[in-house]
Amino acid sequence: MSEGLFAGLDLENAADNPFEIPTDWYDLIVSDVMVKPGKKHPDTNYLVVEFTIQGTEYDGDTMQKWMRLPKPSDADTKDVKQAKYYLKKFLLDCGIPESRHEVVGKDDLMNLELSALCVQSGGYTNPSNKEGEFGLRGEVGDNQEYTPGGEVADPGF
Repeated sequence: MSEGLFAGLDLENAADNPFEIPTDWYDLIVSDVMVKPGKKHPDTNYLVVEFTIQGTEYDGDTMQKWMRLPKPSDADTKDVKQAKYYLKKFLLDCGIPESRHEVVGKDDLMNLELSALCVQSGGYTNPSNKEGEFGLRGEVGDNQEYTPGGEVADPGF
C-alpha cells in the first residue's frame, strides 16, 4: 500500500472548525468601520463594523456586524424602515444619543468598548441584535455617558 497524499497529518483529529468562536458574552472593541457594497446586491451599501474580542482565549479574534445602509433617496419601503431601525438601535446601544445620529462619523465609533452576546449564525459569529444583548461595556443598556470623538461633518468612511 502506498503512502497517501495526507499521510502523517492526522486529519482525523483536526478541529471541525478552528475559526469558530463559541456563543458567549464577550468584551469587544470597535476596530474598524467601513461601508461596503452587498455581495448579492452590489447597488446596496452596508455599514460594516468590525469588533475585536478582548480578554479571553479568543483575544484578538474579530467578527463583523453588517447593517444595510439605505440611501436618503430610497423609497420608504418595509426593508428600508427595518434597516433604519437596526441602525438607530445600534447607535443607541453604543450610547450615542439620537441628537447625534445625523453627524456620527467613523471616529465616533472607533475604539468604543462594548459587551455583547455573540452567537453563531450561518457559519459566522456575530454580535446579537436582541434587546439587552449588546451595549456599552459594563452593564449592558445602563445608559452610560457618551463622549463624542469629535464633531464630524463628513462621516469619514
